[in-house]
Amino acid sequence: GMPRPPAGMPECTEALLPVENYQLPIGETIRYTVEIDGLSVGTIDFKVMNRGVFSGTQVDEYRSLFKIDGLVSTFMPVRGQAASVVKLADLQPLRAMNRYSIDETRLDEKIEFTTNATELVSTRERNGKSAKQSRTFDYSVQDFVTAFYQLRRMPRDIEGCVVIYSNLRAYTVWIRKEGEERIKTPIGYREADRYSIEYGSEYSKLPKKGTFWVGVED
Repeated sequence: GMPRPPAGMPECTEALLPVENYQLPIGETIRYTVEIDGLSVGTIDFKVMNRGVFSGTQVDEYRSLFKIDGLVSTFMPVRGQAASVVKLADLQPLRAMNRYSIDETRLDEKIEFTTNATELVSTRERNGKSAKQSRTFDYSVQDFVTAFYQLRRMPRDIEGCVVIYSNLRAYTVWIRKEGEERIKTPIGYREADRYSIEYGSEYSKLPKKGTFWVGVED
């Protein structure tokens, strides 16, 4: 029921849940610039695509697209897209997909969530080979796109864990607010909350660590 984290990382015994259920505006797009050594190489877009009814349930559809610049793609052929269908009532995913390619590797995965996203069936095709996995968890889990939008609905003083499922594996993710900071952005300096993140899948030998910033509303 609980995924095994990498060595030195605690289990996620109780996953965080969003505290706000505000409806996002249809068509809203958030764009991130991807940089390597200070050089812009591409963008990642997140977009609220549609709101409607899926299998008798009110839902939102989210999409994400990773694009790299034409010249850079000659040396680093990476492409990716993902989407999820999420219930408006409790913000849990019903369906998700991710498709990406890195060099000669091609991956296409579809995930079906049931029982308030505590159970799932994932079907993945990688370089022409298919695999299927069924999992049951002690709490609701998310795909990567749903997790992005769930984070926006968490309290600012967040501290806890979530489990994200993708590529036939569960990732344990620990998040904690470290403080507030004024950072430089493409539109000038902005106030932001700074968070530490530690994560790893069931197949990771050691967890990875990082930092991200979330802008503070005026």
